[in-house]
Amino acid sequence: MLGTRTRNKFLRTRTRLGLGPSRTRPCLMGNHHQVVKSWLNDSVMTPIIVAGTGIEGSNSNQLSYPRGIFVDVNLDLYVTDCNNNRVQLFRLGNSNGITVVGRLSPNPTISLSCPTDIVLDDEKYLFIVDSFNDRIVGSGVNGFRCLVGCYGGAHLFNQPKFCSTPVWNRNGITFANQMALGSKPLTIFINEKNSVYTINKEKTQILIWHEGNIDPAMIILSDFYNPSSLFVTSNGDIYIDNGEKNGRVEKWISNTSTWVTVLFAYSSCKGLFIDTMDNLYCSMSNHHHVVKRYLYDRITTLAGVAGTGDKGSDDDQLNHPHGIFVDEKFDLYVADCGNNRVQCFRSGKSDGITVAGDKSFSSTISLNCPTGITFDAEKYLFIVDSNNHRILRLGPSGFRCVVGCREGVFQSTQLSSPFSLSFGHFGNMFVTDAGNNRIQKFQYLKNSCDMSSVVQWTNSSALTTNSQIYSRDCGQDKFYYDSFEVKVPESRYYTIWSSSNIDTFGYIYENSFDPLNPSANSSRKDNDGEFNGQFKFEIPLYVNTTYILVVTTFHPITLGEINITIWGLKDVTVKRLTPHKTLGSCFVLEYLGLILDTIRFQIIVPDEKKLRIIESIESVLHKRIINKRQLFSLLGHLQFAMRAILPGRWFLSFLITLSTSVKQLFHNVTVGQECKNDLMMWFKFPQLWNGVSFFMQPSLTLVSDLDLYTDAVTSLGFGIVYGNKWRYDSCSNAPLQEYFVNPKPSIAYLELYSAVVASLLWGKEWSSKRTLFHSDNTATVQIINKGRSRCPAIMKVMRHLTLQAAKCNFYVRARYVPGKHNVLADPFSCLKIQKFKALLPTADEFPVPVPHASQVIYL
Repeated sequence: MLGTRTRNKFLRTRTRLGLGPSRTRPCLMGNHHQVVKSWLNDSVMTPIIVAGTGIEGSNSNQLSYPRGIFVDVNLDLYVTDCNNNRVQLFRLGNSNGITVVGRLSPNPTISLSCPTDIVLDDEKYLFIVDSFNDRIVGSGVNGFRCLVGCYGGAHLFNQPKFCSTPVWNRNGITFANQMALGSKPLTIFINEKNSVYTINKEKTQILIWHEGNIDPAMIILSDFYNPSSLFVTSNGDIYIDNGEKNGRVEKWISNTSTWVTVLFAYSSCKGLFIDTMDNLYCSMSNHHHVVKRYLYDRITTLAGVAGTGDKGSDDDQLNHPHGIFVDEKFDLYVADCGNNRVQCFRSGKSDGITVAGDKSFSSTISLNCPTGITFDAEKYLFIVDSNNHRILRLGPSGFRCVVGCREGVFQSTQLSSPFSLSFGHFGNMFVTDAGNNRIQKFQYLKNSCDMSSVVQWTNSSALTTNSQIYSRDCGQDKFYYDSFEVKVPESRYYTIWSSSNIDTFGYIYENSFDPLNPSANSSRKDNDGEFNGQFKFEIPLYVNTTYILVVTTFHPITLGEINITIWGLKDVTVKRLTPHKTLGSCFVLEYLGLILDTIRFQIIVPDEKKLRIIESIESVLHKRIINKRQLFSLLGHLQFAMRAILPGRWFLSFLITLSTSVKQLFHNVTVGQECKNDLMMWFKFPQLWNGVSFFMQPSLTLVSDLDLYTDAVTSLGFGIVYGNKWRYDSCSNAPLQEYFVNPKPSIAYLELYSAVVASLLWGKEWSSKRTLFHSDNTATVQIINKGRSRCPAIMKVMRHLTLQAAKCNFYVRARYVPGKHNVLADPFSCLKIQKFKALLPTADEFPVPVPHASQVIYL
């Protein structure tokens, strides 16, 4: 294989000699700065000058050391003008050339450094040897890009080609969670090889997944502070924002694994981009403008390209800009977060055009702090609408929501403050879901574009005085309606519309429709999407979902015929619903003695039952001996209450064991101290708890998802981290020593102590969650999962954790993890505060005040 240096030398010294289509032989005279030709049939071979004056220069009729030429079928001559870093086109018979490629081209193209050869293909696309940049570049439908030997700033990222109505699976897959990413991931980049790049800000790591990897294949460490963006070139060089405190943009050089500073900024860059002319763009959010610099300039001069530097909403102003994108025409698109819009700044223009959001010239869609933008291969715009928690696409039919469009409790379909997006090679969408501390992957459903089996379904509906009636918007007016259940065989776009002599109104619900609560489960509504006051939906419908189409009228108490048409796959199932299937539901019901409120998602123990539980406990607490029948009666009350107080199960084991010690119901048992201690806990529950609990989330919530970390060392102390809040205490602390049974309490004691402190400070925020604690101490894990310990001192702490769980309505489980994964809280256990702040630069400056030890230990 030819070495790089040898190959480059060959490219730099090569000249081109060829035959023109008219049997002429063009000849490069590089040292004479001109191109000549001669007729092959001319026996004298008289040279004719066709380009250049023979004097070195950069005017349109001059050349400077031309190296390569190409003559097309029109006898137009292309010349690689090495020292002028350009490609000149000389039309047949014209002595003045046109710069078609290079920095002085009248149309934006790509930067060159001593081009030495050129070829055109059948479609007249150029291929150029860019010698001193050590690469081959070419033109195409999307402009110029690097093709071979892309050692410089050229970039290749995915811009897939989608059909006119693409659909993504709305149930996202978590590609990476908080354990890998830390809290609030902001940036993501995916190159053409499907490698995923992102940042863990807390650990100051760049994470790289190659295609097929589950865990990061590469981790790059640095000293950056709170970066917001990164950009990756085709050779693997990584540009990263390091401007919030350090005031610069850094470049990681892949082939040397070294860092260099490429831009000195006085602000963080919420967006980074490198165009095909090797200009680096930085979106300076706090200074309300976008700047750029040419990467090959020796002086890092910044040029403003958008915004005045003053916050505002005029055409030439920005308000906290975030994500940016530069297309092949070098038009700059800016996600103007503070102005709730996306601006387009044409190349060389200072006034922007609003293409989406507030004050757009055309009817678009409302935005709330857009933070990320990108384009697909067809130049359709994708927007991260951050504060509306969704992803939008501007397609041939206007704006449509494509991800995060579903309200409700289905977390896999939801986003929380998404920040940026990037496409994989196959069209899958990756979104930094900052509010949920994860990256979500939404699969592109290619079959959604297959229109080969599309058919039309039509049915007639008559609204008469016998039709069902409801209040459409929960107002005074009444409306007749008809309803249909719709199920689709494949996730894709479907069209549903009405045709009638009356003004119609259509609603689509998911899973169920309740005429007594018509806002619940509502997905879409329309009344004038079609002509003549008819509704029309062009929406994605998803498999395994039941849809209810409600057909009604714009005006109340209107009668008439309505034809319903659905355009989609032939296997769409549509059936009219009978009245009993759409009757209103009951929101509050009594089930097994408990009141279930499905509006507030509450489980309520009736007051009379709560009083009966307290009386049953009191009747046993003051006795030393009871019979088995009395004990069973008490256990029945406690097990009933345990349906609402999940932590109460930890304090039934002694009573259950006692009930098995005798056989007959009239046999007596002795209520020992352990049983009375458990009963005292149950006696405390009703006093600290209002008889109401919330439906628990079905899945366990990791403590890491709550940003909560704890750690302890017997000889030193313990620490707690919750988001950016933190606290540590030394074992030598006098108030702690006063309540510690042993001057050097066990690690299990300290770990539980810190968990109780955390629950006292932030337990209300864990309401209705099944919380999973991580601990590197096996004894602590066993104690939390069993709810008890043989150690009286530990039980004092454990009882308080249980009371907090009942009071704040959360449920605690524990799992063992190696200590090496507990990096944030670990410095506290060694009282290394500065190390902690280095690991979490966003941490609050001062620790939070904690409750006195007397409030933590159950006495």
